Amino acid sequence: MARAHSSRDSLAVFASASLSGALREMAEACCDSMGGAPPRFTFDDGPHARARLQSGEKPDVIALADSATLGALRRAGRIAPPSVMAHGKLALIAPAADTELISYNSLTKPGLRIASATRDVPLGCYTERMLMRIEGMRRKSNRITGSIRLNLSAREPSSVAVLERVERGEADAGIVYAADAEAAGSKVRTLVLPDAFNPEVPFFVATNASGPHRARAAAFVRYLTGAEAQSVLRRHGFEP
Repeated sequence: MARAHSSRDSLAVFASASLSGALREMAEACCDSMGGAPPRFTFDDGPHARARLQSGEKPDVIALADSATLGALRRAGRIAPPSVMAHGKLALIAPAADTELISYNSLTKPGLRIASATRDVPLGCYTERMLMRIEGMRRKSNRITGSIRLNLSAREPSSVAVLERVERGEADAGIVYAADAEAAGSKVRTLVLPDAFNPEVPFFVATNASGPHRARAAAFVRYLTGAEAQSVLRRHGFEP
């Protein structure tokens, strides 16, 4: 008879909401190979996530695109050195019913409502990097990026929040992580964004430096960076 596991046996995993689909798919297979109870996931990558982690919350494993927060935790000695578990890209999206928006150039239309992340979260930073790449590579780029910036809401805490606004019809377009656009399926359309303009987004994973489950947490991180987990991540729109 299998032993029942208490919640104290479970690894506490704090991760970006954009990783939720991939991590939930991995959870059962990981438990089968490692033993123990399924991980307990908290998915949050808004500004309050940073506050929670910096104020003392100590999950066994952290998986985020927020390199600044992870760097601060590492300097404080709270986490082991982070590793890159996957890379993402940005995606420009519009409601599925829209037939007018085609590419990043379409986002210059006056009065367009573009849902986008606040500048103090990773998605907001990478949105700005995208615009800077356009400025560096396109003729008349200042006009293009200036018009896009005027249309940005710059108020959402995460990629998932941006996606939800577009799905509800509260925005004409949005800038999200490609994994979230893929997870939305037919609910949204993806607009053309050339690879040269699309910044690569590393997602990092790290373990608690002094938690009670350090060995299992390290094994879980090895699983996340191994071939089986990488195959799952690719299916969810990430790259090795």
